[in-house]
Amino acid sequence: MIHINSAKTSRMVLWITVLLTVVIIVTVVTGCYNVPPPSAPAPAPAPAPAPPTNQIINIPMSPGSVTTSSVTYTNRLVAGEKVEGFVRLTDTYASVDWSHTCCVKVFDPKTTCIFKNCGEFQEGGFYRDFDFNTRYEGDYRIQIQHWSNYSRDLYIEICPAGWSRV
Repeated sequence: MIHINSAKTSRMVLWITVLLTVVIIVTVVTGCYNVPPPSAPAPAPAPAPAPPTNQIINIPMSPGSVTTSSVTYTNRLVAGEKVEGFVRLTDTYASVDWSHTCCVKVFDPKTTCIFKNCGEFQEGGFYRDFDFNTRYEGDYRIQIQHWSNYSRDLYIEICPAGWSRV
């Protein structure tokens, strides 16, 4: 059987109490009791802005009376994508060229012409809407030509964006 000395036990309890009191005082003085809670996770970054859906191309085209004035733009598209927009050729003296032709052509990745619309300058210039659905994935081309005696201002608005000059 174990015999416990009450005087020694009392001193040991006293020392433990003093030691714990000192630890508590040191903790309070040093501020360790006020440890901030774990920080909340950082908020998710804002989503990137969506790319523009329409693209505007606005360039001058040189005269095309001797040789055809032509520009071509290309874009890599996926099958089933809807493409729509319009082409406008204008100039200060549009009426001088009322008998001259302008054409808008679209070619698929297999170089098949899938859209062609030609016409003559009229008062206000040349304007054509276009729209088509892509059948294949690949590089599509849009070509604008004119046979005017004068420089023309080309304005294209097209969706989806991403067209670059060839």
